Amino acid sequence: MDLVEAVPNFSTINSTIINQITNQIESYRNTYVLNIDINKTYNRTVITFCTPIHQILDVSVDCISLALELIDMRKHTGEHPRIGSVDVFPLIPLFNDKYNSLISISHKLSSIIGMKFKIPVFCYSKSAKSSNNYYLSNIRKNQYEGLEYSLSHNIITPDYGDHRFNPKNGAIVIGVRDILIAYNVNLISKEKSKANHIAKIIRSSGYYNSKNLHFTGKLQQIQALGFKNFHNDQHCQVSTNILDYKKSDSIFQVYNSVKSEASKLNINISGSELVGLVPKNAFNISVNKFPQFPFKNRLPDYIDYLGLNDLYTFDYSEKILEYKLSQYFDITQLYL
Repeated sequence: MDLVEAVPNFSTINSTIINQITNQIESYRNTYVLNIDINKTYNRTVITFCTPIHQILDVSVDCISLALELIDMRKHTGEHPRIGSVDVFPLIPLFNDKYNSLISISHKLSSIIGMKFKIPVFCYSKSAKSSNNYYLSNIRKNQYEGLEYSLSHNIITPDYGDHRFNPKNGAIVIGVRDILIAYNVNLISKEKSKANHIAKIIRSSGYYNSKNLHFTGKLQQIQALGFKNFHNDQHCQVSTNILDYKKSDSIFQVYNSVKSEASKLNINISGSELVGLVPKNAFNISVNKFPQFPFKNRLPDYIDYLGLNDLYTFDYSEKILEYKLSQYFDITQLYL
């Protein structure tokens, strides 16, 4: 069975709305919600679900339609960058050599949503139709509050739908991408500025100094920002996206880099967390780059080293993608 993983990000933490959306998703045969991550600081919910490719268009149209009906951006505040009620709708193929099929579906989905709701729709990552829209950060740089200006001054150009600002729903970004790992390292500090400082040093895009000189970041294919930690108001966190776990710098490199930079500021770290699901191979590949580590291919050792049990118990069956999928599907043909 050719499976697709979808990871839509919704600009709400309203439990009634989230329940309605998840019920809509799971009303389809062989379609399962694998994970729900709710962040109060971000005022954002990330739902991970999986369905066969022949159903992904219908499931996605219904899911997005319901969310756009229920979520009003005029009432939304939150720390995380966002431009719409359904901020971003990534599609990830869990099978080999089918990117082209899924990209075609993503464009059809974008066209349907754009026409139905008269909102700007951007195609990003592997679905991008222009180089300016390839990176999500380019599209939502000015966020919802600056979206009307960005659209009217052609700073960003939608691929489908209305090019005018939609106050209720903002815009939506849809696209096919590789598996992304959302990984946060927690700092024992309330100073979000320190977390941002570390993020600028380690992320691939680096930073500009006061003389407008650009410094490239320490790590490859890593995005990072500093945020408050909604689990503990005495802590903040360096929030990262590992864009391609097979090619990017690893979870361990992120952890060690944040720890090293934090020590220069006399800040200790308090473990870390993985948001959503992560492939088991992401740990194996990481440790292969660190032969000096005092353990050999044992997942419990990796979890302890990264402090993934600090905030809550790291449940393998709920956090490792292969283990979670195996509860619903035969994954012998899975391509990760």
